[in-house]
Amino acid sequence: MKLFVKLVLVIIILVVSMDKAYAENKFSSTIKTDYYLQEDGTVKVDQRVILKNLTPDSFPTQYGMIVYTDDLESVVARDGQGDILKDYQKVAEQTQISLKFNEEVVGMGSELNFRVSYSTNSLVTGQGRIKEVNIPASPNSDSIEAYTAVLHIPGSYSKIRNYKPQPKQLDEETAIWTQKELNKTGAVVFIGESQYYEVKLEYDIKNEGLTSIIQEITIPPDTAYQRVILEDIMPIPMNIEEDSEGNWIAKYDLNPKQDVHIILRLAVETFFQPRSEFRYKMLEKKSYLTAHKYWEVNDKELNKKGNELATPENIYFFVKDHLTYNYHKIDKEEDRSGAVVAYADSNNAVSTEFTDLFITLARAAGIPAREVNGYAYATNPDTQPQSLILDQLHTWPEYYNSDQQIWVPIDPTWADTTIGVDYFTSLDFNHIAFVQRGLSSTQPLPAGMFRNGDETKYIKVELIDELPDTEIKKIKLELDMPEQAALGRLVEGDLIITNPNNFALLNVLVILESHPIKISKQLQEITILPPLSKTIVPFELTPSYSLDAVDNTVKASYMGQHIEQTITITNLNELIKPYLVVIGIGSMLLLLVIYIIRKKTWKKN
Repeated sequence: MKLFVKLVLVIIILVVSMDKAYAENKFSSTIKTDYYLQEDGTVKVDQRVILKNLTPDSFPTQYGMIVYTDDLESVVARDGQGDILKDYQKVAEQTQISLKFNEEVVGMGSELNFRVSYSTNSLVTGQGRIKEVNIPASPNSDSIEAYTAVLHIPGSYSKIRNYKPQPKQLDEETAIWTQKELNKTGAVVFIGESQYYEVKLEYDIKNEGLTSIIQEITIPPDTAYQRVILEDIMPIPMNIEEDSEGNWIAKYDLNPKQDVHIILRLAVETFFQPRSEFRYKMLEKKSYLTAHKYWEVNDKELNKKGNELATPENIYFFVKDHLTYNYHKIDKEEDRSGAVVAYADSNNAVSTEFTDLFITLARAAGIPAREVNGYAYATNPDTQPQSLILDQLHTWPEYYNSDQQIWVPIDPTWADTTIGVDYFTSLDFNHIAFVQRGLSSTQPLPAGMFRNGDETKYIKVELIDELPDTEIKKIKLELDMPEQAALGRLVEGDLIITNPNNFALLNVLVILESHPIKISKQLQEITILPPLSKTIVPFELTPSYSLDAVDNTVKASYMGQHIEQTITITNLNELIKPYLVVIGIGSMLLLLVIYIIRKKTWKKN
């Protein structure tokens, strides 16, 4: 995203000599700017200005404005009597426009109307499937009584649009913001439903020991804001599991002294709004309020500051304003500072410091918060910095919204480097989560951190136009339980669910029934089955002593699939009767052998 275009108004009054501040006290202005998005991505800008005299004896003769881009074309300016464009010059990536009025409007309350129009290519960026339209912030001047910005979008563009901040008025082809919405930052309009990425990740793992072990790597998971399709992984892991924080853990069985190089290719679809079908696991709030390394919640000064700020929004803006991004630090191998050091050394921060400070202050205020490591696709490296160090990831925090029961991602780092772009109310389509962690500040490790010292880049991300085709395969159900059990004894079994698809299945509810003996506890809906995963769900049966011997049937069902298995429930005597018969016969044979041996001994004597 390009840095927002800013307008600077300079009013020059030539009746008397006065500075800008004095001139602004003599006049007020009302500004309405229309932005007409064209089919080719250019924007035609039409700005109408009303200057109102606040004194009886002054009138404006000239007007100046600066537009921070140098690609303006077709510049036109007119008042009621004709052309007023005196000059415009393109200097150092900006355009200075000078106007000279034809009309002399004198008298308290009198008004001078004029308009300036031009076209520019700098307000629209196109990356992949998403177009971003940038609307400049309102001019910073006390003399402005009212400011309105109107974006006109042709009907040929996608109807799926996301706005930040939200316009005051909105319909299918226009969005209207006022000075209130555009006072601090400009606006961004994202046109399109979702963004597609091709991601290639590589990992090195090794067993240094003399016995076999299980080694784990992390795979970018599904979240509320992204969907992952696993195109290829070599070698194939023994299983992919979801941990308690929603990360995907691929497991490998390594022999002694074995090392393995893993190549993973996946497609990622990112979303602006959270997916309604995605559900997080139940949250233990206190687990995300505690202190950890780099998150020094118990520090007295930070604890006090967190309680003063109290809300996620206040903490976000404090961190954004308090810390300054150090562009030189990202090119050096420097240790992670943590919140205490970041708070004190505020001019030496990168994304980890912005994240650590937010998490620490949020937890001090009683707000669950955690860290996300991942990849942020930068459309402008000057305002969305990425480290030049090998596979250095971007980091951003999330806080938990208890009302919506969802983790909310924010990015105070890019809010600082883009000079105020809003990354609190929503992110964008450019953030790809690799791991999310709040139970530890250092584990699990994200992709890019599994390497044997090779200087090759292990993370590659590219925009793509289409997602790979996916064929939905049926999940596999299996029952693992004993064939026989005794009355009154607890029977334990496992339901094994295998997802053969290369994508996750959400909100899977397998119906488990048992007759005549009931399941002790009904199965809960499984929020997510990772791709190529095998999930084991335990269950229990408790046959009553009062039951007669019976054949009990356990049945599992999911979307038209059914499997069942029978377990014979009998009393303990019946269950052990075959064993007693064997023991009895064996005992008799043993006694017979002893008798024969002794009889032979007696004869010899």
